[in-house]
Amino acid sequence: FVADADSNRGTDRWMLMFTRGGPDEPWRAAYLSLLSKDEVPDFALDADGFAKPVPTGADSGLAVRPDRLSSSYVNYLMTGEGTEFADGPATSGLRAERQKHVRTPKYWTEYIDTPAHGGDFAPVGLRTKDGGGVVFFASYHRQKQTAAKGFRPTPPKRVEAVMTGEVRKAITLTRVFESSVRVPAKGAAEREVVFLN
Repeated sequence: FVADADSNRGTDRWMLMFTRGGPDEPWRAAYLSLLSKDEVPDFALDADGFAKPVPTGADSGLAVRPDRLSSSYVNYLMTGEGTEFADGPATSGLRAERQKHVRTPKYWTEYIDTPAHGGDFAPVGLRTKDGGGVVFFASYHRQKQTAAKGFRPTPPKRVEAVMTGEVRKAITLTRVFESSVRVPAKGAAEREVVFLN
């Protein structure tokens, strides 16, 4: 289930997606997305007032299958190929930002993106009133920064707190992105996936 909650940090809404492994398992927050009031989706409800789930496979009825979003996204980031995603900060903007850091006088950066599938990172979708859906999914993003001669990489402050040893030549950071996207219905005029968070 999803909770649309007030935020304690401004006017944004917190969309918390809860999942569980079975009827006897406890509910756990799997995804958190911060959305403006205008971005909160208009979810489709069943006769009992519950949100309608979107199947993750071929029967999803969406322009892009939820179980393929993570793979499609990381392929797009690595190659620039694919027309599934609308331009924005998490897509074309992220690729442009990375290009600025691939090679500088002080360091060069390598990026490796991989999909996250199953378990804690299984995609979850809810139907919207227009026949599309909002899908929550995750992906892994690694960046290795190697310093040029005479320089040393500077790890982010939040990373230094958990490091042992000293950074001399290179540092590799691994992040897990949890994303929420609006996916149009299969056959809709607008076919691009839009990142909400």
